[in-house]
Amino acid sequence: SLRRSAIPALSRILCDLVTMALPASGQPVPRSSDRFDLRQKAIRYLSSAPPGEFSIISLLKEIGATRATLYRTFQSDGGLRAYDRKRRLGLVHRSIVDGDTRTVTEIGASLGFGDPANLARQFQRRYGYTITQLRGLLSAPRVAPQSNDTLHTYREAVRSLSME
Repeated sequence: SLRRSAIPALSRILCDLVTMALPASGQPVPRSSDRFDLRQKAIRYLSSAPPGEFSIISLLKEIGATRATLYRTFQSDGGLRAYDRKRRLGLVHRSIVDGDTRTVTEIGASLGFGDPANLARQFQRRYGYTITQLRGLLSAPRVAPQSNDTLHTYREAVRSLSME
């Protein structure tokens, strides 16, 4: 269903895509298991670093990778910093679901979010509801005796969402 006139443009696009997918000359082609190992090492490093504070240079030395390889590894997440932000937002979400009674400012500060307003915006953008709405849902009164099971099921479902 393509017109003949579209073929040259499509061939150039295809060549560009193949060129971008291949490693630079002289570099070995990374196996998918290598990328997975690299990603796991980076995630472990991020988990052990103070929340929201990590050094790219230290991370690169720790995992033995180049900056370009590291960024390609986290490209589907929007980059390394975006991955770390999503991870920390998930920890905020989980903390609230688990019944943490600290203020948003205190929870945010413990996870590397210095500005509570920015945390609130990022949280709502990520999950589609506010921290206040989440706390309201979790503190809703129980209607029936069996609702404890329902509340537990709901909390487990919300907890699983926080780490996606």
